[in-house]
Amino acid sequence: YEKCRMKDKITVIGLGNCGCALASKFEAYPQYRVLKLDKHPVRARRYFCLPALEEPERYEKTNIDFKNFFTKVNGEVLFFVGGSGMISNASLVVLSQIKNCKIQVVYVKPDRLFLSEIRTLTDNLVFNVFQQYARSGVFEELLIVNNTEIEKLLGDVSVVDYYNNINDAVVYSIHTLNSLKRMTPIFGNLSKRLEVSRISTVGKVDLETGKETLFFSLDKVREKSYYYIIGKKHIEEDKNLLKKIKEQMRKKYEPTIKISFGIFESDIDENFVLCVCLLYT
Repeated sequence: YEKCRMKDKITVIGLGNCGCALASKFEAYPQYRVLKLDKHPVRARRYFCLPALEEPERYEKTNIDFKNFFTKVNGEVLFFVGGSGMISNASLVVLSQIKNCKIQVVYVKPDRLFLSEIRTLTDNLVFNVFQQYARSGVFEELLIVNNTEIEKLLGDVSVVDYYNNINDAVVYSIHTLNSLKRMTPIFGNLSKRLEVSRISTVGKVDLETGKETLFFSLDKVREKSYYYIIGKKHIEEDKNLLKKIKEQMRKKYEPTIKISFGIFESDIDENFVLCVCLLYT
């Protein structure tokens, strides 16, 4: 799947410290064009310096000229933002400049335990607005991740590597899913998601046990898609692979949840499984 080349590049936009850190990691892949916005003056290509405003409504009232910055933005857009930063209040102002694009917002939920009152209010406000926009169809999708949940996958991580490792997990998962959606599985029943399914999260699944670790805890999930990425040698030699996967799908079956899966052949030896969970909006 790493050899998959997308016909048209996806534009990745990072807002704020968290959003820019995630967006920067997509620069390693040729399928993306990365833009970053933050309030710190930086001399760099494809970077926009926003004014540092503390009151949320001031971003809407301030006349910011994005005309030249977003000139070539079209088609698919991945927009990354963290909920704890005050700069997240500028999200709608930024997104209003590219409203004709197919926008997938990736929202990083902060750990509320370590937030000040004003940052908690900011997270509440921005998160609720994003959900409303997703439900109304303004965004193609709102994908939610939570650093605290991703920690469970990483195990022991040093303070220095904490955010870097978490960001790696998020970006690698999203990039892999983007690639797989443009490929045909060698086996499975993956189907197009329903139009009303616009709020989601991703997660990893243990191939042997079927245990899921989601990047965010969603209530009332209505769709689940499983992507089995299996090494070519393993596919050829493991005669029980398909039986194992089918058995996992049977155990995950619930009358109220639409479940599908696909098996994809990988050139690398490592096997892993990703899942996408969706709500009806």
